[in-house]
Amino acid sequence: MNSIFFYLIFNIYAQVGPIGIIQMPTLFGEFKPIVGEYVEYRVHELDSDSVQIIKLSIVGETSCEESTDKKKKPQKCYWVEVFSRLESSGHGLLTKMLVSGDPRDPANIKKMISRIGKRSPLVMKQEDVAKMPKSIGTEIPKNARVKKAKEPMKVTIKTINTIVYDFRVDKLPFTVWMSKDVPVFGMAKLKSPDLEIDLTEFGKGAKSEMPDVKDAKEQKTDEARPANIKIDKDSILEEKKDSLDEKNEETE
Repeated sequence: MNSIFFYLIFNIYAQVGPIGIIQMPTLFGEFKPIVGEYVEYRVHELDSDSVQIIKLSIVGETSCEESTDKKKKPQKCYWVEVFSRLESSGHGLLTKMLVSGDPRDPANIKKMISRIGKRSPLVMKQEDVAKMPKSIGTEIPKNARVKKAKEPMKVTIKTINTIVYDFRVDKLPFTVWMSKDVPVFGMAKLKSPDLEIDLTEFGKGAKSEMPDVKDAKEQKTDEARPANIKIDKDSILEEKKDSLDEKNEETE
C-alpha cells in the first residue's frame, strides 16, 4: 500500500507529541486552485478495510516572495488545508500548507502547519518537509486509454459527467474518473486492486479551519510526548481518556 499513498512523515513534539504519518490519497489530475473551492473523498484501503474521509480546501491566496525586480510579478502561492479522519471517528488531523504549485510535490510546500483537535497549531520544520516523498499522483498520463468518453456520476444531489481512463503507474493499474466539474484536481473516482477513492462532496465557499496561524509554534524535538496522547495504526490521534470512557460505558 505504501506505493500508492503520499506519506507526510514527520514528528511534532511540544504540546501534542509526535504526529507520525498523515495520509493524503493518490490524486490524479492537474492542480487547479481556486480560492473557496473544496473536495471531500472517501478513501477505502481494501487490504486492511480501513476507511478515511479526507477533505481538501483552497482557503487563501498570497504572494510567496517579494521581488526586487518591479517588472517581475511576485510568485503566487495558495493556502491548502487537508483534514483527515477515520470514517468511524471524528478525531482527525488538520494540516495547512502554503504551496507555490502542485502540493503533491514537497518542493512546492513553503510552509506546513498542523493541528490536532482544538490544540495549538504547530509549524513543521522546513527541513522535514523537504524529506517527504513525492506523491505517485500526477496529471493523467499521456498514454492513458479512454475507457469511456462520457459516464454520468451522481455526487450527493449533483450529477456530473466524467471521462473514464485506464492506465498504469509503476506497474500499478488504475481506473480513474475525471470531470471538469470537480474542483482542485478534477478527480471524481479511483479504483485500483487495493484502493478505492470516491468523491463524496464538492463545492465552493470553503473557509479556513485554522485562520490564525501567527501564533503557531515551531515543532521541537527535545520534549517528550504527553502520556494522554496515543497514535493508532492509522496515525489518527485520540485522547486516551475518551477511549477509556467509551470502554467503561460498554462494560457497564
